[in-house]
Amino acid sequence: MKEISNKMIDLIENENVSTDIFYSQLGYAAKDSSQEIEEHDFIYSFYEQGKYIWNKYKYDLRKYLCNLEEGKPKDFVGETISGDIRSTLEALIPLIAAELNIALGLAIPIACLIMKLKLKKFCSIDWNE
Repeated sequence: MKEISNKMIDLIENENVSTDIFYSQLGYAAKDSSQEIEEHDFIYSFYEQGKYIWNKYKYDLRKYLCNLEEGKPKDFVGETISGDIRSTLEALIPLIAAELNIALGLAIPIACLIMKLKLKKFCSIDWNE
């Protein structure tokens, strides 16, 4: 797996950096992915494309990673996130790629978005509101 850069870790930890940068990275990764995006799904900016992909997968990710009744990470995820950010990302990325059946290149920015949102907060958000 591609090594997670220190810059990526810094972006996750920096409270002044918004999630927007990860939407842009996700859109850029989709451009380079071998997975096809249907013609009617084409969006003009990397940011918009990343936001579109995130919105497409966030519900499935929440069901997979979170105990929805309790609004917290599932037990297997809790064990995964017990380390530092780099270790957590290295554990989450293949789980996400396998669950969503997507390339690792797309799973990396998705995992970063989840870490930026803080996994416990991600699990407690009601996306239907």
